[in-house]
Amino acid sequence: MPEYKLCVVRPTGHHSECPDIGTWIMDWAYGMHRYPEITAINNFQVANCRVSYMRNRAVAHAQGIGATHCLMLDPDMVIDRFVERDAQFRPVGRYKPFWDVAWPFMKANPGSILGVPYCGMYPERPLHVFTRNHEDKLVRVDHQTAMGLEGWTQVAACGTGMMLIDMRVFDRLEKPYFDDVYKARDHCDLKFTQDVTFCLKAGGAGVPVYVNWDCPAGHWQNTVVDPPWLEKRRPAEQPIPLAKNPSVPALVMQGAGDRSWQ
Repeated sequence: MPEYKLCVVRPTGHHSECPDIGTWIMDWAYGMHRYPEITAINNFQVANCRVSYMRNRAVAHAQGIGATHCLMLDPDMVIDRFVERDAQFRPVGRYKPFWDVAWPFMKANPGSILGVPYCGMYPERPLHVFTRNHEDKLVRVDHQTAMGLEGWTQVAACGTGMMLIDMRVFDRLEKPYFDDVYKARDHCDLKFTQDVTFCLKAGGAGVPVYVNWDCPAGHWQNTVVDPPWLEKRRPAEQPIPLAKNPSVPALVMQGAGDRSWQ
């Protein structure tokens, strides 16, 4: 049986991650006994304000330890956000845990890049997934199209928020692997972010990029950004009873209060 060595990359920026990352890692790690072919898992955190630096540094580390695969996990992702589970915590329903579908697909399609769909900031919430149109121009996948997609599709590029990469991909690319591309030499107008550039380089080298539409993720910005067709209704907030002290007045808010912290 082939043996694999996995490097989990966590580019934490200013040494911070949303709590959902820790929850996902705990659940994922608990189930890794189901994959005896993965003989080693290395955790690598890199913190820097420069995104391209963190990604390139992480790849260098994964190469240095001889990893066969790299799992990139950004600090602002809510992975498997829409997966429903039964009383035994088994996934049920339409949406699937990313790892459960990504790892078998990777073994069946070696030399690939696998990602998940997620959205950028409000109000437009652009999908971080790109493909080619009939004129062979790079276009961003729109929400209406995404609503009708299921399973794996090959695309031109996607975000690195959650991405599984066969390390042999990097043997086919020139350095730097991740680098922003600008429209002009003054670097005042961004054309492609480093993740899109990486995918386009890989595609140009014959590396397929796949996205699974059964594994949509949430994306922390000022709040969790969900795809519009998967908008979640939040439970109503319940009042918090205050213990009465006759010598101290109880503060009771009128209306919704300041909700900017949510």
